[in-house]
Amino acid sequence: MKYFSKTNIVDGSYPVRGYAGQVREIVNFSYPTYCPEIGGRAMGYIDYRVELRPSRAAEYGLIRERRPGHVH
Repeated sequence: MKYFSKTNIVDGSYPVRGYAGQVREIVNFSYPTYCPEIGGRAMGYIDYRVELRPSRAAEYGLIRERRPGHVH
């Protein structure tokens, strides 16, 4: 499950506690890039093997990717 950061690159500030070993990939962009998964621009994303609690994602300013057929 990808979580996008709209304002900052994903560096050392992302949910780890309770999610140890769950990060698959971290990707940062050189400039704000349009990402259809969120319908807007982002500076990067972090891909977890599991879904984050919405409150944890919000604490770090992360926006979950939209999945086809899934309503937020």
